[in-house]
Amino acid sequence: MPLPSLPILSPTPANLGCSLLKYYGIEPPNATFPAADTLLDRPWKNVVVVLLDGLGMNILRKHLAPDGFLRAHLVAEYSSVFPPTTVAATTALLSGRTPNETGWLGWSAYFPEVDRNVSYFWNTDNDTGARLDGPNLAEKLLPYRSIIRAIGETGVSARSLASFSMKPRKDFSRFCDQILDATRAPSRTFTYAYWDDPDHTMHLEGTGADAVRDALRGIEASLAHLSDALEDTLLLVTADHGHIDVSTAFLDDDPMLCDMLQRRPSIEARTISFFVKPECMDAFQRHFEARFSDTFRLLTRQQVLESRIFGQGRDHPRLAQLLGDFLAIATGNLQIIYAGRAYRGNHAGFTEAELRIPLIAALYP
Repeated sequence: MPLPSLPILSPTPANLGCSLLKYYGIEPPNATFPAADTLLDRPWKNVVVVLLDGLGMNILRKHLAPDGFLRAHLVAEYSSVFPPTTVAATTALLSGRTPNETGWLGWSAYFPEVDRNVSYFWNTDNDTGARLDGPNLAEKLLPYRSIIRAIGETGVSARSLASFSMKPRKDFSRFCDQILDATRAPSRTFTYAYWDDPDHTMHLEGTGADAVRDALRGIEASLAHLSDALEDTLLLVTADHGHIDVSTAFLDDDPMLCDMLQRRPSIEARTISFFVKPECMDAFQRHFEARFSDTFRLLTRQQVLESRIFGQGRDHPRLAQLLGDFLAIATGNLQIIYAGRAYRGNHAGFTEAELRIPLIAALYP
């Protein structure tokens, strides 16, 4: 069954990354983002990119006022990559390449070298939580050149800041102080600043919770305060994906389906890679579609590759293996997990709410 029609996935965070590379005189691997190019039309001393995890257009409109700092400075709407999830989208921004080019597809993937589903960022066995020995496996097997490193090699002071590195506790106003400090270097600066909310709160509470609204209003106030202190700075605020409220199906409630699998699924709960026993290919497809066809599209590996849904560039040599035998793509509000605790809010499916993200800009000459 074909995927529903949605806006073309372009431009994306990969194109924003390419605009940043071009601005600093580095040949980008893909096309640039015209709206970003227009903003990058003068030799700013400082360029700051703040990425707010999960702040899709639907969340921005749901919780923040039209005349507030963020919505008042909205420059453009654009698309996340597919799947619209943090691993895929932030890697796209930081490499200028789409997920099919990098192989960074979602939260976890099966790596035959260790015969495990491994989380890309945390380097853990995604099924048991056990940490893998040695360096990060995804970084070793799927390396890419970061735009932060590339920009730094031009003589610009290039830094990356992240919420998960804050000790002893996360505090967005203090995070903004770190951003401001980075811009005060004597040389030109580029700062990429990643913050894990509102995504973190929406996973736990759902998209409409008061806690989400309160978190976003605090973030907005801190960004407005930061903007008052910036000089000769282009401040860009964007997101990696949107977020929706979800219901859950548990695979361990379906032993017949589980018996057809070689291992537990991977990638994401709304874009799911299945490795199926060779003798069960047809039976798996019939069983899955009988149960989930209202909310998921099930594609074979070849159909996925032909669809180019992960991007238009040259496929990474590992892409076909990472996809498994079948890929299930959410088109409704269902997530499928094997077992355990389920999120109230999630993303990584093929819906407009999950794909549409903002480009927000404030210029301080």
